[in-house]
Amino acid sequence: MTKENWKLIQASKSVSVEIPEKLAQGKYRSWSIENATYPKFEKFFQIRQPRTVLECGTFEARTTVFFAKLLGRFKPGVLITVDSPLPLESEVPGKIIFKKSDPHFEKVREIKFKRLQWLKNHSEIQIIFFEGLIQDCLELILRSYSFDFVFEDASHVAQVLEKNWRLYNKYCQVGSVICFDDVVENPIWLRFNTRDWIFRFDPELNQLWAERLSA
Repeated sequence: MTKENWKLIQASKSVSVEIPEKLAQGKYRSWSIENATYPKFEKFFQIRQPRTVLECGTFEARTTVFFAKLLGRFKPGVLITVDSPLPLESEVPGKIIFKKSDPHFEKVREIKFKRLQWLKNHSEIQIIFFEGLIQDCLELILRSYSFDFVFEDASHVAQVLEKNWRLYNKYCQVGSVICFDDVVENPIWLRFNTRDWIFRFDPELNQLWAERLSA
């Protein structure tokens, strides 16, 4: 992304995507389409028009629905989303941590699968859902597909992110863009091979964006 495009993304404050009301009602927490993340994602999709997208961390599938609506504008498109079948821990203050006995976790799974089923029936793009630990299936996915955009929002544990980053560095093509959600500006795991990438940090959302410039 050029500096000018990055400024356009950062300045975005509104969205044009419409989400069906029945999909906006989550059992765990409400979903606001005016969340500061979504306008920036929409502007990025308008500028780059990605055709293949990987989402690591489906959760309630809210962002999954949003990505699918955006990809539908540039069809044919492929959206792959990956989520754990078990509660995961987080090192990020304020992030939701489910215990294995927490009834909210099953509620999240229920609304997630309802939204994924709706997408399967109504979307014009190909949507693939993997249920498993991202560190166990990420390499297989990256070997099988070339992604224009990756949204990394699964694990927020440094050791897992470093392993994931090594895989992105190994498999992502020139021009690929990765958005790491809920990270610090210079995470320790980023020390591995940064010469082929350009990085931009969004302090409003604590997102680190990486674009591959060379292989």
